[in-house]
Amino acid sequence: MKKERIFYLDFIRALSIFLVVIFHFNIRYRLLNPDGASYFIGPSEILGLEPGHLGVSLFLIVSGASLMYTYQENFHLKDFFRRRFLAIYPMFWLAYAVAAVFTVLTRGFRQEVPLYRFLYTIMGMDGIAHSVVPTFYLLGEWFLGLIILCYLLFPLLLKGMNRHPVILACLAVSVYLLFAFWYPFSLPQNYFLPVRIPEFLFGMYFIRYWKKISLRQAGLALAGAVIFSLPQTEAPLGMEMLKIPLAGVFCFLILAWIGEQITQPSLRKVFSVGARYSYAVCLVHHVVLTQILTWIPLEDASYIKFCGVFLLTLLVIAAGSFCLCQINKFLLSSFTSKGAKNSSYNV
Repeated sequence: MKKERIFYLDFIRALSIFLVVIFHFNIRYRLLNPDGASYFIGPSEILGLEPGHLGVSLFLIVSGASLMYTYQENFHLKDFFRRRFLAIYPMFWLAYAVAAVFTVLTRGFRQEVPLYRFLYTIMGMDGIAHSVVPTFYLLGEWFLGLIILCYLLFPLLLKGMNRHPVILACLAVSVYLLFAFWYPFSLPQNYFLPVRIPEFLFGMYFIRYWKKISLRQAGLALAGAVIFSLPQTEAPLGMEMLKIPLAGVFCFLILAWIGEQITQPSLRKVFSVGARYSYAVCLVHHVVLTQILTWIPLEDASYIKFCGVFLLTLLVIAAGSFCLCQINKFLLSSFTSKGAKNSSYNV
């Protein structure tokens, strides 16, 4: 029997991907207009974090919570990996093929990266690897690779939570603190799996032991968020990394309570649809906003034009995401008996 979806998880998922989109829109606008960039969509910081970083944190927490809700009572390893594979890779490969053809047609083909590194792309790890070595990275997000790694670890984390939940939590926090204060690798610290596992685990623990949040608990989270956002001096090494999961947890708890208060069907439908297409949006938004901001110059533009271009970007991203999902659904249904059920909604 299929479980009823938890609306506040869809609500937070939709908001998290929206934060990522506006973050990248602002960044691209500033890169293309280094001398005249004077506008900004949304706040430049939320709880001391750039919106994109907060969006990633929320996405990790929601991913852990969604998997725990789905599999805590009925987990089969083979079925889990089959569903994760179908939910992630076919759409990713399809979107990448379209982006690759578009890139070749508009820029030509240049072989500047060793061909064997295309393996990173096939595995969905090219975004993470690109921060260390050149890859064939064209679309999507670096945190897609992080999500895939979390999925690979989920069976082990689920077993640890079922058997030794306290030990698992202590071990995860200990490893996190070790690499938060001592980090010898060239990979950006916030890309490193051990320092992002606590966010994924928090979502799992929340669903298992909490699931609902009261007004009092939401108020405490809000108080923590307010204190957390007070002006601070420059954080010492390690403390800067601590801000990310704390901000993510505070916002998740607050948004979970807000999501539970939303009862209007039409409004719930908007966020549910946003959640359904969140993975497709993740895949297409970079290409879309880069092209639009390249084609429509915003140097010396008015704020009305700036907002108009942003709205146009959202519309094109929405249309592209819808088309990507529909084509992916058609292809999956053609090759698998249950393909139609394995869409971006399950990522």
